[in-house]
Amino acid sequence: MVAALTPSSAPLGLVASSGDRSVRLWWSLPASTGGTPITDYAIQRSPNGTTGWVTINDGVSTARSYTVTGLTNGTRYWFRVFARNGVGTGPASNVVHQVARTTPTAPRSLVAAPTNRSGEVRLTWSPHASNGGSAVTDYVIQRSPNGTSGWTTINDGVSVANAYTVTGLANGTRYWFRVISTNAVGPGPASNVAAGAARTITTAPTALSAVPTYVSGQIRLSWTAPSSNGGSPISDYVIQRSPNGTSGWVTISDGASTGRSFTVTGLTNGTRYWFRVYARNAVGTGPGSNIAHSAPFTPRVPSAPRGFDIDASYEGLNLTWSAPEFLGGYPTYDYVVQVYDSTDGWWTYPDGVSTSTSLWIGVPGYGCVDMRVAAVNAVGRGQFSTIYDSCYFETPSVPRNTWGNGYYGSGNIFNFIIAWNEPWEDGGLDILGYTVEYWDGSSWVIAELTDARATQSKIIPSPEQCLRMRVAAVNYLGPGAYATIRHCR
Repeated sequence: MVAALTPSSAPLGLVASSGDRSVRLWWSLPASTGGTPITDYAIQRSPNGTTGWVTINDGVSTARSYTVTGLTNGTRYWFRVFARNGVGTGPASNVVHQVARTTPTAPRSLVAAPTNRSGEVRLTWSPHASNGGSAVTDYVIQRSPNGTSGWTTINDGVSVANAYTVTGLANGTRYWFRVISTNAVGPGPASNVAAGAARTITTAPTALSAVPTYVSGQIRLSWTAPSSNGGSPISDYVIQRSPNGTSGWVTISDGASTGRSFTVTGLTNGTRYWFRVYARNAVGTGPGSNIAHSAPFTPRVPSAPRGFDIDASYEGLNLTWSAPEFLGGYPTYDYVVQVYDSTDGWWTYPDGVSTSTSLWIGVPGYGCVDMRVAAVNAVGRGQFSTIYDSCYFETPSVPRNTWGNGYYGSGNIFNFIIAWNEPWEDGGLDILGYTVEYWDGSSWVIAELTDARATQSKIIPSPEQCLRMRVAAVNYLGPGAYATIRHCR
């Protein structure tokens, strides 16, 4: 007897997995084919698993898997499968459901900004445009030393917050960051890359100095910038003063300035003040500098120049001195040199305005002179140096009333007689004598005299028909100007 043919039993073990706008289905053969081969599997879907079943147009196939496409990510669908044979369609398989989904899109608008604490950068971002049909379960944060390579994942745990503070960074060093959304399907694409540098407060300003100015009641402060700005530009220096350097510190109202010097005004002359300086950046105020102290004073004229000396010579006077020990609070801008005259008293030598501590008076002359020098600052002329009495000299002037004449003496030798009177000026020194020379055709030759100190006539043998002679007075400095005489027989 031949068994009757029947529809197959239900397909077994239907399972579903999600994909991008799709669901993949798998199942096993029915326990019974109903006595005739299976010719097709009919696949149905429903929006709720109970009603609204529609058959999916998948063609005719005996394959035991199928990917349902054209679905909406994030929407749940229910599925069942029927087996068909030559007799008809058997009962439905078990019902399964799944959500079509994919990875999320990239997080948006990532920003990296330093915080007000050392070594930190705060990351914030906007969520992805689409979660891919599945809720985001984590944001993966990565950093890089250059924004293109060397990306490492930051161990921030599992979080769906749209912000995170990265710690342990080097202040002032720039880092690059990106964020990746993750859902049940996996990680999506990375966000935009954002760069930021951690920062902290600055280190202390250094080398603070306090010096009185040249104005009453003022002290000038100057300092060196901190060795580190904490990764953020310095926006201001805060200046404080104290009456003793330990307590009573008050902040000086100097406005916001990044200049590294400041003049404190309105102080009491002769009173000592202590000062310190702090640097500020966007994070806050750093530690204080070293403490410097000073006292303002009332400027005065300078004291007398030191070491005034005169080196006298025939060419003139070379004056030298050293700056005053006390400048009076202002820099010296000129030295006044004065000369004493018995008729007019002290008069100022016109040497112009100069801070040089030497002066050359190139006026030949002789005699003795009293001189002095004083420094000048903005307050006025200071004390004069000790008066220096110096003598300076010159060689004698030319002999006066020179006369010469020739005649024939014994042996028919032509002789020359010259005479002169002493010069008007002896150069300030006694005349030691006179020098007489004659021209031998190529050079001047000193004539032998019986008495070089006399002013009487001299008889000189003549080496030629026309004779040129000259005479000069001599003092300690040497011969003065020559008077020349010429005679021809």
